[in-house]
Amino acid sequence: MTRQKMVRKIAKKTHQYESVVSDVINEYIELCRQQLLEGGAVVMRNFIKLEVRDRKPRFSRNPQTGKVEFYQTRKYVKCIASRKLRKEINGVFDSEDIEEEEES
Repeated sequence: MTRQKMVRKIAKKTHQYESVVSDVINEYIELCRQQLLEGGAVVMRNFIKLEVRDRKPRFSRNPQTGKVEFYQTRKYVKCIASRKLRKEINGVFDSEDIEEEEES
């Protein structure tokens, strides 16, 4: 789903103007970006966790030329899906979830 499609769906569902929804999403993205730049984590319960991690320095060899290169330590953003989301994607449900569905 593209950002624009997301804005349209949220605007329709919440009965808000698309421009208002777009501004909210832009502000949310900026807050997440600032938090990651400061080295913090962004946690969205029952969805994902974004955090900045360091890659170890390493040597690598180009297979065509045989030249060995050294890569410095660098940072990257790791996205970790919540356990609940992973289970939903894989179609695995807790026994508690099944019992709740049966009672309904």
